[in-house]
Amino acid sequence: MISLQRMLGLFMLMLLHGVVTFPLELNPPRVVVRYGDSVSVNCSTSSTDHEGMGWEATFGGTDSKKNVSIVTWTVDNLTDWTIEPICYMTLIDGKQPSKVLPVILYKTPDSVSISVLRHSGPMVEGTEYQLQCDIQNMAPLQNLVVKWYKGNEPLDKLTYSNVSKTPVDMSPTLMISPSRHDDGAQYRCRAELDLGPEGPQPHPTVTSEPLSITVHYKPVIECPSQYSVVENSTLERIPCTFNGNPPPNVVWYQESRQVNVSTPLARTDFGQYVITITNYIDSTSSIVHITVEYAPKFICTDQYKVKENENHNLSVTCTVDGNPSSKITWLKGQQEVDIPQSLTRGNRGAYTLVTNNTHGKATHNLFIDVLYAPEFLPGNDTVEVSAGSDVSLDCSAEGNPPPELRWTNNTAEGNANEATVGRLRTLYISRVTANATYNCTVTNGLGSITKQIHVLVDVPPQQHPTMFSTAPSTPGTMTTLPATAKPKVVTFPLELKPPRVVVRYGDSVSVNCSTSYTDHEGMGWEATIGGTGFEQDVNIVTWTVDNLTDWTIEPKCYVTLIDNEQPSKVLPVILYKTPDRVSISVLRHSGPMVEGTEYQLQCDIQNMAPQQNLVVKWYKGNEPLDKLTYSNVSKTPVDVSPTLMISPSRHDDGAQYRCRAELDLGPEGPQPHPTVTSEPLSITVHYKPVIECPSQYSVVENSTLDRIPCTFNGNPPPNVVWYQESRQVNASTPLARTDFGQYVITITNDIGSTSSTVHITVEYAPKFKCTNQYKVKENENHNLSVTCTVDGNPSSKITWLKGQQEVDIHQSLTRGNRGAYTLVTNNTHGKATHNLFIDVLYAPEFLLGNDTVEVSAGSDVSLNCSAEGNPPPELRWTNNDAHNVKSSTEGRQRTIRITKATSTNAGIYICTATNRVGTATRTTTVTMKGGFTSIILTIVFVFLVILLIVFPIVFFMCKKRQGFYDFIPVNQPNGVPLMPLPTTGVGNHDPEGYPMKV
Repeated sequence: MISLQRMLGLFMLMLLHGVVTFPLELNPPRVVVRYGDSVSVNCSTSSTDHEGMGWEATFGGTDSKKNVSIVTWTVDNLTDWTIEPICYMTLIDGKQPSKVLPVILYKTPDSVSISVLRHSGPMVEGTEYQLQCDIQNMAPLQNLVVKWYKGNEPLDKLTYSNVSKTPVDMSPTLMISPSRHDDGAQYRCRAELDLGPEGPQPHPTVTSEPLSITVHYKPVIECPSQYSVVENSTLERIPCTFNGNPPPNVVWYQESRQVNVSTPLARTDFGQYVITITNYIDSTSSIVHITVEYAPKFICTDQYKVKENENHNLSVTCTVDGNPSSKITWLKGQQEVDIPQSLTRGNRGAYTLVTNNTHGKATHNLFIDVLYAPEFLPGNDTVEVSAGSDVSLDCSAEGNPPPELRWTNNTAEGNANEATVGRLRTLYISRVTANATYNCTVTNGLGSITKQIHVLVDVPPQQHPTMFSTAPSTPGTMTTLPATAKPKVVTFPLELKPPRVVVRYGDSVSVNCSTSYTDHEGMGWEATIGGTGFEQDVNIVTWTVDNLTDWTIEPKCYVTLIDNEQPSKVLPVILYKTPDRVSISVLRHSGPMVEGTEYQLQCDIQNMAPQQNLVVKWYKGNEPLDKLTYSNVSKTPVDVSPTLMISPSRHDDGAQYRCRAELDLGPEGPQPHPTVTSEPLSITVHYKPVIECPSQYSVVENSTLDRIPCTFNGNPPPNVVWYQESRQVNASTPLARTDFGQYVITITNDIGSTSSTVHITVEYAPKFKCTNQYKVKENENHNLSVTCTVDGNPSSKITWLKGQQEVDIHQSLTRGNRGAYTLVTNNTHGKATHNLFIDVLYAPEFLLGNDTVEVSAGSDVSLNCSAEGNPPPELRWTNNDAHNVKSSTEGRQRTIRITKATSTNAGIYICTATNRVGTATRTTTVTMKGGFTSIILTIVFVFLVILLIVFPIVFFMCKKRQGFYDFIPVNQPNGVPLMPLPTTGVGNHDPEGYPMKV
């Protein structure tokens, strides 16, 4: 019944009066006010036909003032974010036009700051990052403009369509992908309030402090493809330019081995080089072909021997090492000469070789020795002598090397002695009695020739000598041609003691030669050094040399028998010399070696003999590696340089290599064998690093990555870098709780790099993420499991306490659950507590129901309205704004007091209780004691019928039209309105569609 009455009142209001408006002017028509500032606005009208005017507002409202055409709304300190001041005017017919003053209350942010989300430290070129602008405590949101800048360059602008009059915190973001050109760039964000033309100009603005970024990027390099340097320059002189951030590490390589850029380049260091520059982002390389230029230097012996008329190889034997290359000029006695391809003995002599290039000049003295076989000089082939006389036979020859001359068959009879003067070897024969042929044999390294000289004895006629044979003789035998027989070969034992000798170069030596036979004419030694004369009547002769230096000596002991036979025995002599120096080196390499690469060690053995007795032994530490012997025969001193290939491993780092030259001279030689050992060669082996890390590891907050038990090794010692999500992480920076996840540790040296992945869990004591107050509507499901969470690792359970009593929190709460709670949780690293007040909100509820009050004319009456709710509801009476009706509020009760009631006070009074959860209404019907009740009921019945017919039309009109409506009681013809109903403001209708005053 009450609802029908309300609907009837509304319907009568619309039908009987229609819409009435009257102009009110606001000056200014709208205001923009800074939070906490003062504001003043005039409301005026040109009409004087009104009962009064005033302002309705939560702050600064005025009472209705009569006999005025202007009222002022003033607030000294405006802090109500949702204020909507209303200027109203009461006309004499009871109508009440009003006008709402649009108020924008604004507040600039407390702070504006810029940061990078989920990242710290340098950025990496080409990677996306999210900047966040934290704008704290500003209003209103719909007027906010966020502007992004890089330096002074605008990047982006953001506005908001959401409406929020109260202060909010905003955190807009901007995605950036920095390049190397952005290194050092400064980013800023600006919060600007565009409050329209009424707002301050220029717009209120707060700008963040600049965020300077560091951008790490891959290195780039530019080098010449070819470059020439002078010997002893360094690779640092190569004009290569490079750039990268962090500054790259620069390494030069040649043939995959690292080269020290500060080491002077030798002439052998030419070739292709690779320069590699590396930082943790990436690496890049460039190839440079380097030519090393240097002054010329002759590579040539001091003496060159060649056989006559054979092609020489001087172009190979005597070369110039220089860059640029240069031509050799040959000088012989200051005269420039050409060297023919084949040389004769006339080309023998001393030469000066001269050459030069842009870096210097070189000279070299060379003696060319042209070798040729022996040739006899002219001389007599037949000598005639008288029987019993002495004779001398001359044999002379030339050759290069100077030939050795030897007579054979020189003891046909009588005594014979040999003497050498220059190139002439003379055989002196005494008491010649018979014809004989003597052989002169001439020998050098290129050949041997024999010449026969015949001795003819002038004999008495009764003797008939035989004819001489011209057949060549055999060395070591004697041929005589007496009248009655041909020569025969006779041998006889000779004993040498010792039978062979091994002598150190320059030492003394002594050997006895003996025979047991006494029927001989004499014996002696033939030797280039230490030879003896022909000694008679002895059975032993001694060959002695105090300082043996002849490398090719072959001493021979001989004995002359009475039949002129001459058996002989050659003494085997080994003359040896230990090396002047033995050294070990690495061929074509300097500096550290690289694991797995082959290198060639060289053992330089200088000036030793004989080569065929040399044994070269290689050692690593005390471990034998190899042994080398020689089949070449060389009695004279030589230099040899045997080599050994090695491929070192990391276990060989610091190993010492040695080579040893040992002379195995047989049982006659010294024991132990003469030995010379090189100084040790210590090698450094560089090798790729290796790493071992756990796949998963848990650390406590504020630990560092240095604590992760990773073991690694490499040479050179590797550089260790940690990465997370492709960005480098400082291993000494304490780990925050948000730093969990997958990390990659990369260790790098100039040989290579290797990585290991570690999933790191950061553990820490629990901490509540929760507000101090939580509001929820009664019987609605809460989201406390999302709103109040625990940040901790390991995770932990929340215990709820209410007054020291553990309680369970149901999914939906009632007003009985309202109150203060203590939340408790703990894990292995600590304990946390949090105090939370749960505020259960519910819609208003009236303490009393609807009521009907009957009042006598002229009496006073009070209408009380009270309700409860959370938050506490606002109570408002909707009633006829008569001069004898006043309202007041005490606690949760709002009272209307009618003094000296008249018939105009009769009607329906509506009390509306409103909070953020909902709205409730309660009606009180005021009736006057008297005869009007039946008339009113009749009118209600008639209009009820009409209402049922036209209700759809009325509903449509309510939606489309706004205005002011008066409800005129049927028993009051004077037109005095019962209740003014303003139509502006938020939430100005109750749940059943009736207007409510705001």
